[in-house]
Amino acid sequence: MLELPEVITLAKQANRTLTGRKIAKVFNATKVHKFTFYNSDPLEYDKLLAGKAIESAKGYGMFVDLFLNDGRPRPCPENIWQGKKKTPKAEASPPGS
Repeated sequence: MLELPEVITLAKQANRTLTGRKIAKVFNATKVHKFTFYNSDPLEYDKLLAGKAIESAKGYGMFVDLFLNDGRPRPCPENIWQGKKKTPKAEASPPGS
């Protein structure tokens, strides 16, 4: 679980490095485990997120949300920040592309 100082740092880093980039592709989970949580069908994530631009990130509590150009926040699971392949990951395109 992420602690608040980590969340604030990760949100700042995400704002600095991801803002203005587009999500090119979402890779599905490779292994299901008891800490895998989905907010809809994970097989649909690529259709829902690919092509969307990242506008900002905000950290609060133990969560970091990415705000996309459709105005809806997307929570970022802890595993994305730790580089583990247990939750869907997004591949970001370079800024302006």
